[in-house]
Amino acid sequence: MIYTVAELAVILGITEVALRQKMRTQQFPFTNDNGRIFVLAEDFENYLKEHRCWDFTIPEWEQFYQTKREIRTYFTKIQGALQILKKFGISIEQRTLKRWIHNQQIKAYNLGGTYYIPLDILEQDLS
Repeated sequence: MIYTVAELAVILGITEVALRQKMRTQQFPFTNDNGRIFVLAEDFENYLKEHRCWDFTIPEWEQFYQTKREIRTYFTKIQGALQILKKFGISIEQRTLKRWIHNQQIKAYNLGGTYYIPLDILEQDLS
């Protein structure tokens, strides 16, 4: 199972250009097959597992190992998370959210210095 750059950009909630930049700077795993760039599903899940900011596993996310996720946005960055928190009546500063991530109060992945917060898990934790 593979992801194209366009599919993975949708999943991460970033632009293709930003994802290609992460690949060029070796911050993200990819395979180059005669100019065709893609990411193996297993490599993507391993990469997420290695860069999570918490010590435990989330059983429902283990189902994606070695399979291809449905192509939709699964993650948000800090600004998107702040907007979601506001919808739930929580108004905090960016540095507070980052502190919560460091203290494992909010689950996030640190991918190349940028935090990616799983949307499903954030909304589930808030409700």
